[in-house]
Amino acid sequence: MTDYNNPRDNFIFEAIGRLVVAWSHLEFAIDMMVFIVHEAQEGDPDRQEKPRSLKSKLDYLSKFFKKIPNDDNSIDGYKILISHIREASIERHDIIHGVAIKHVEGSGEIQMVRLIHNEKSFDKKPVTVNVETIGPAIRKANHLTQKVMNWNTRAYDFIKVLNQSGEPQNN
Repeated sequence: MTDYNNPRDNFIFEAIGRLVVAWSHLEFAIDMMVFIVHEAQEGDPDRQEKPRSLKSKLDYLSKFFKKIPNDDNSIDGYKILISHIREASIERHDIIHGVAIKHVEGSGEIQMVRLIHNEKSFDKKPVTVNVETIGPAIRKANHLTQKVMNWNTRAYDFIKVLNQSGEPQNN
């Protein structure tokens, strides 16, 4: 096993670590969104248990947003947000759950393979990882985190107003 003392290699591993941290922030924000949505459905006989996996959380949120009656396209923004998170999660899974199969020390690049389970076996998905591919994934996760946290703040403020007055107020 290589010690990985080359600075170019260390940049890749540090970037992978940054991606993990960025996604932990995004998943925290998603957990808060699920909590807010779950609490908003209190008393609803169709309310489901809070989901645990990322896929289940995104499915849960998508189902909730489809149920909301709306007169305009405001809910479409949430559907798009969930779609962007799904897309970004694939890239994250490729990097985080991929296995290094080729790495030339000092190259600044790792060839990986990710196993994707299907009904009978699994497919192998080749993935090339370097700082140039990881950087955009980090920025995307940070951007999505900001969007989810903004939604969480607005939803929390809206619920606070509802709880105080019994109905929303337009500002």
